[in-house]
Amino acid sequence: MANYKPDLSCQNKFIPINFSEQILPGTFEYALCYIVENKL
Repeated sequence: MANYKPDLSCQNKFIPINFSEQILPGTFEYALCYIVENKL
């Protein structure tokens, strides 16, 4: 017999994220994004 895991479909939620609104100027993430997008 197959050993199935319990269904946890209530945990699967897709949330739309706009990364340009998430990355704040002056942070490491902003600097990293700037370097990757503009310098590489």
